[in-house]
Amino acid sequence: FSMIVSDTTGNVKKCRELICKAFPWILNCPDPCHQLNLLAKDIMAMEIISAITTYFSYSNYGKKHLKDKLKDQPDRRGLVSFGATRFSTFADQSSSVERCLSAMEQC
Repeated sequence: FSMIVSDTTGNVKKCRELICKAFPWILNCPDPCHQLNLLAKDIMAMEIISAITTYFSYSNYGKKHLKDKLKDQPDRRGLVSFGATRFSTFADQSSSVERCLSAMEQC
C-alpha cells in the first residue's frame, strides 16, 4: 500500500485529496506527528501547567524553595520550560512537573 502524509493546511489538504482521488490505492493521512505536537502544545498551555511553570520560572522565592526541597529528592533536576517548536520540550516539561510535584507540594 501507499500513503500520502502532509500538514493539514488548506492547500496541502486539497492536494492530498486530489492525489487520492486520482490514485485510489493511496491512503490519505494528515500528519499524525504534527497533530500529536499540536495536542501536546494545547496540554502544555493549560492554565494549571502554565501557572506552575510560570510561577517557578519568575519567582526567586519559589525557585529557591523548590531548589532546597529538591535537595532531599533522589532526582534533583528542577522544572524545564517548554519551547514553542519542539515536541520533546513539551514532554520534558510535563515530566519535570511530575518529577518535582512532591517537592512543589512542600514549598
